Amino acid sequence: MEAAGGNRSLVGLIPYTFRLPESIDWLRDTVTHLGNVGLVIIDPLANHTGEANTDRESEVRTALMPLGVAAHELGVPIIGVRHISTKEAKGDALGRILGSTAWIGIPRVVLAAVKDRDNPDVVHVRPAKGNRVRGSESG
Repeated sequence: MEAAGGNRSLVGLIPYTFRLPESIDWLRDTVTHLGNVGLVIIDPLANHTGEANTDRESEVRTALMPLGVAAHELGVPIIGVRHISTKEAKGDALGRILGSTAWIGIPRVVLAAVKDRDNPDVVHVRPAKGNRVRGSESG
């Protein structure tokens, strides 16, 4: 953020104790109280899913679904970061996302960010899944 000229004093941290879905009201209240919030990032998202088994579809869905509702109600994008496997996988980046397929199914858009093989200073970001992108753009 600083490299892009951002102001660190305008950034707040989500506490380590934040757990989904139990803390969704705290998130709504905090964003409303702060006002003028332009973006919420939860990184890594799996650290905030409480006791949910990240390999179980129903448990991941229960944890993630309130984020979409909150984002809509607040009018604020919420980005959850999910790391991918470092092992090579057949197919696209979606096949490398660890755990339940709900990590892919629940979000409106999944962006893949990968380092360039030839130049590690370059990172490529593109939609890997999206219900609001053209098919040719979604991977």
